[in-house]
Amino acid sequence: MAKLNCNKIMKLRLATDIPVWSLSKQTGISRRMISRMESDENYNPGVLTILRVSEFFKVRIDDLLIKD
Repeated sequence: MAKLNCNKIMKLRLATDIPVWSLSKQTGISRRMISRMESDENYNPGVLTILRVSEFFKVRIDDLLIKD
């Protein structure tokens, strides 16, 4: 089963110099959820949340996942 690659999300956000609050506003994902997605390796957000992030950064969903 694949899981979210929290480091990848943080790297994408930092590379584009977007603060958490701005990403939250532009994707409709709460700041708390974004922070958790970036820091909690065991957090498993829903597919639609991951889809919003992938669409925002213009990457494929599987680029945000770690495959087992």
